[in-house]
Amino acid sequence: MKQTAAYYRSSTQLQEESVTTQQYEINQSALKKGILIDIEYPEPAVSARKKLNERPKMKQLMTDIRIGKIGTLLVYKRDRLARKVEEHLELYKLFMRHGVDVHFIAENEPPMRFDILGELMELFIGVMNQREGEQINLRISDTKLNNFLRVKVLAICLLAIPLIKIKRKLLEMKTNLRLLNSYFRNGILTSMEIWKSWPRN
Repeated sequence: MKQTAAYYRSSTQLQEESVTTQQYEINQSALKKGILIDIEYPEPAVSARKKLNERPKMKQLMTDIRIGKIGTLLVYKRDRLARKVEEHLELYKLFMRHGVDVHFIAENEPPMRFDILGELMELFIGVMNQREGEQINLRISDTKLNNFLRVKVLAICLLAIPLIKIKRKLLEMKTNLRLLNSYFRNGILTSMEIWKSWPRN
């Protein structure tokens, strides 16, 4: 008899739709519908930028589908499965070929259909999910760059303050040396008087 599986994935531990949140939502939905979850495939802190076969739980899920072990799959949203359109369609065809009944728990996710219209819809959704993923990656890159630049500017400022103080001190010493040199040449001060008046700090 085929089993019912649940797949959970989050890119980071701090993500709003964390594995724990997805697990809770899926279990609540399964309870309401009287569905018993036989096996779970949790992937916390695993980016969708990794290929399907580089994600251990996804790789195991795909293998279990191919050997006929899985009949129903519960997932929070499509983008938890894949962010790249090619991978999204690869999974869609895998589900269709092996007769996997896929249920999405999030309210705004339309059901998965296995016909021409369904394939077009999955292509469109796959493109949208990929675009959203690219935007997320761009925002993350921008944030990292801005944080780096902030730290760099702060470091420059922290280094500049002591350098400014040293420069002022050197200018002060240079001025004192010129003044004392002038006094010595004009015979106003002797070398012993200059030595006694020289600041010791």
